[in-house]
Amino acid sequence: LKALEKSGVLEFDAKVLADQGLVRSIKKPIKVLGYGTISKAITLKVNAISEKAKAAVEAAGGKVEIVK
Repeated sequence: LKALEKSGVLEFDAKVLADQGLVRSIKKPIKVLGYGTISKAITLKVNAISEKAKAAVEAAGGKVEIVK
């Protein structure tokens, strides 16, 4: 979450995360962890997310979509 907060992007999927240098490969499943805080509404399209991270994103007005 800390890295997502610093980014100017509001909608994240595997390609955007790779372009931002936040993941090494889009070929492997991506899981977002609840390290840090977030205060802006973002949309995440990821394979998995921790409960803490999901709660933080939704509390900031964002959305989480689990993709396969």
